[in-house]
Amino acid sequence: MSPTATEKTAAPAASILEEAPPQNELLNTARVAGEILVPGASQLIAGNVASGVGHFLANGVALAVLAPTMPVLAALAVIGIRANSYSMSTRGAALWKR
Repeated sequence: MSPTATEKTAAPAASILEEAPPQNELLNTARVAGEILVPGASQLIAGNVASGVGHFLANGVALAVLAPTMPVLAALAVIGIRANSYSMSTRGAALWKR
């Protein structure tokens, strides 16, 4: 009994783990590490210089204005700015957009 045409061309199914290229994982790790050290670094790594500088400046302004009187709010603002920068570099959309 010979195999049919569909049996000859059918490729084995790939698992979910094999679909993600390792370059994206390493790049995202570099983006997170950069964002921890310098706000806006993930944007700079992605090549979005203007957005990276904007996030860096927004982080500095938030710290300068909020930290002396409201340190908890300043910490939340800094975390939000850095999370937004990472989100924009990986998804291409702001944190508050779907």
